[in-house]
Amino acid sequence: MVDPMGIADAISKTELVGKMKQKQKAASEMEQRQAISTVKQKITTDAERAKETIESDHVVISREPQEQREKKKDKRAKGRSMANTREDDDAAAGEHLDMTI
Repeated sequence: MVDPMGIADAISKTELVGKMKQKQKAASEMEQRQAISTVKQKITTDAERAKETIESDHVVISREPQEQREKKKDKRAKGRSMANTREDDDAAAGEHLDMTI
């Protein structure tokens, strides 16, 4: 048989355990809400006080560097072609020097 005192004791303990579990669940939910609100607040304050970019961090988009590179390539190509014509001229001039009149 079941002891009536044991049943009453078990029932009272189950009620207390249920209340404790509800409090623990509510506390964990409150902690989550608090953490979420803290993160949201930090995000908004960080966004409000965003730093100005430093001059060196600015991105300049222009065609000038590309145009300068193309000009340098053109100059190099002209210099090479002129060097080749000079060598041809020097070779032709050298032939004239070897000739006797």
